[in-house]
Amino acid sequence: MTLTFRQPELLKALELALPITRTKSVMPILKNVALAINGHQCEIYTTNLETYVKVKVRPESSVPDFSAAVNADRLHEIVKNLRSDSPVEISSADKARIVVSQNPNTSFRLNAVSLEDFPLFPEKVHGPETVELEMVVTDLTEALEAVTFSASDSESRYRLNSVYLTSRNDRFTLVSTDSHRLSCHDIDGKFAPPDGISGYLLPKSSAAYLLKWLPKFRTEKILLTINQKSLTVETEDHVVSVRLMDGAYPDYQKVIPSDMPAGFSVDRSMLIAAIKRVGLVTSERSRGIRMTREHSQSKLELSAINADIGEAHETISIEPLAEFGFSKIINRDYALESLNSLKTSRVFLSVYDDMRKPVVMTAENPGARLTLVMPMREN
Repeated sequence: MTLTFRQPELLKALELALPITRTKSVMPILKNVALAINGHQCEIYTTNLETYVKVKVRPESSVPDFSAAVNADRLHEIVKNLRSDSPVEISSADKARIVVSQNPNTSFRLNAVSLEDFPLFPEKVHGPETVELEMVVTDLTEALEAVTFSASDSESRYRLNSVYLTSRNDRFTLVSTDSHRLSCHDIDGKFAPPDGISGYLLPKSSAAYLLKWLPKFRTEKILLTINQKSLTVETEDHVVSVRLMDGAYPDYQKVIPSDMPAGFSVDRSMLIAAIKRVGLVTSERSRGIRMTREHSQSKLELSAINADIGEAHETISIEPLAEFGFSKIINRDYALESLNSLKTSRVFLSVYDDMRKPVVMTAENPGARLTLVMPMREN
């Protein structure tokens, strides 16, 4: 008996699962993708034991149940190179092989592994320690884009190598920091972790995968399920479940000043372009750019000095919201990444005279998205 698929549908399902099979692993079986056929439904799933991905594909025919795991890269390459205008057929040859064919002349017999040896897809957990949220897929995507970049890349910086999922003012909040900068984004809708739980740690690698995966949805709504061990994103045809990290996150709210000065607003694109130009004279070792505003002036001066190259200066217009002056050095790359994450035409900057306090950047709706950069020390 043969199961028949549209080639584009099958290829898209495999492409969603493929990145997981390409992560480093000492277990060869994790390079496989599992096919579980149950009547008129086929589930394709895979895992690297940190992230589990399941995609439902609706075939054009039904067959008796069978299941197998086959090499993901090989199956993907085969389906990718088949014709898109002709059905793809999959059948079970025996316990050790499956047949992938496209009539009348193309056929592949692929070695297969029993699903008895393949990790099980985790069952959904219900109970008082589980929180469910229904949200728009673009809201979660925008939130992850706003914070993932500022999580630490260092494996040794345990807990900071994650995105913190928590509640702020009864809203679902995502936070990340590497101790040099911090990003915070709120999503509309009430969110309250169970008693005794302040939040959850989503590994940065999993957040990055979700960022690639979520835009591929055909649906607008998703169901988010969170407990202490996992986060699951679910639609009618897709399920992604990722393991969460153990441990407590630092008190990020202590880093966000409660008495932010009025500061100034500035055209975001103009500021980004100026930082890029001035940053051309900085070195990889010293990436500091000085930001200076004279008291009562409606201009911001950006400058950088490099003993081996020279110096650069540029002045741009700003709209002051208060009478104040300052001079502070910030990291060129951190400033650019923070500004790129805000995605509004104008941004608001709050800057302190105190060298120990950060430069705070907010979007036009400052309650929803905030990022800050700690200043660099004077030489």
